[in-house]
Amino acid sequence: MKYIFTIIISISLLNVQAQSTGCYVPTRLQTQSNWCWAACVEMISDGYGNNISQCRAVQDAKNKIGDCLSGGTSLAACSYPSSNNYTNWVIGCRGSCSDLLTNNYGVRSSSFVKNGFISDFRNDVWGWLVGDRPFIAGGWFGGGGLNNGHAIVIQYYSKTTNKMGYDDPAFGYTSATVDWIYSKILVAAVPNNAKPGGRSGMDEEPATPVT
Repeated sequence: MKYIFTIIISISLLNVQAQSTGCYVPTRLQTQSNWCWAACVEMISDGYGNNISQCRAVQDAKNKIGDCLSGGTSLAACSYPSSNNYTNWVIGCRGSCSDLLTNNYGVRSSSFVKNGFISDFRNDVWGWLVGDRPFIAGGWFGGGGLNNGHAIVIQYYSKTTNKMGYDDPAFGYTSATVDWIYSKILVAAVPNNAKPGGRSGMDEEPATPVT
């Protein structure tokens, strides 16, 4: 009987733990007002063991033929960051976040476009994070005084609280309801493989930002 009781307790604990999951990357704030996307690329790249600066991401995007940042300045992004304060796309063109991660920084990524019910979105995010795959989300999240699109890195999901935790490059780590995030998200760049090192965040949301 004691053995059976122990098994029941163990299963119960596993069920409780399975209500939340997270896989964290270092928090990085955007260094220019439009570089939310570059900060997100930096966070994902850092999490996957490749230290990429934001200005390098901008320069690498500019160097693409037929790039997302066409028509910009010829000045080097790392030498003249304020002159290279570009917006960018999360997916969909050469030099986008997904393209840079896949073809420049060794983090092969897939494109996600919101299409379907919120239940599908919940299942997708749960599967990504349980699989140690924090991801870049693009949409109407606001942030940094921006009235246009914004990019964030989603890395935590609690079914119990119905919240997702994310790094906002304008402010740092925060969380919001799944319903709010679903209402804002348009697209995402999702790594195909698990982040090295396994479940660095495990199953609890951090009390303070992860740096």
